[in-house]
Amino acid sequence: MAAHLGMYENIVPLLAPVDQATANPGMSGYLDLANANRAAILVQFGVITSATATDTMLLQLECSTSTTSNATEEFIPFKYRISAAVGTGTWGAVTDVTTAGVSLGASTVFDGMAVIIDIDPAEVQAKMADARYVRAVWTPGGDGAYTVILAAAVGFIDPKYKGTTMIDATS
Repeated sequence: MAAHLGMYENIVPLLAPVDQATANPGMSGYLDLANANRAAILVQFGVITSATATDTMLLQLECSTSTTSNATEEFIPFKYRISAAVGTGTWGAVTDVTTAGVSLGASTVFDGMAVIIDIDPAEVQAKMADARYVRAVWTPGGDGAYTVILAAAVGFIDPKYKGTTMIDATS
């Protein structure tokens, strides 16, 4: 089945643009999948500054039974697409990754780019039966000498039950 990386009806801010250089790992807020047919998280990277050009960034998707950090969190496989530089309408191919996530490469590679993660709630339930929350997690690799990591995240939900008002999809 091809990834459903299209338009969604509920847009949920998960992380306002912020410098997360001191947060290791950086992470979005949780997206509640209770009323979702499909969902996605868009992680936008702005200025990335590293002491070395070899530092890398690992992006993973985590599911949980709660909206707060706890012992139930588990990394799950996902599909993603990565954008070209800001100002272009070019996106890479849909790519499957394991629970190990995807390395975005050296710090100069993903500066000013976005990654959209496709989420199938049924796959989340298959991994952890009582999980209903997901969040994106990015962890610096290499020597981790990032001095600036500007990032933001937005969730998109295709709701099960259409209505005239948005369902609550945040935690």
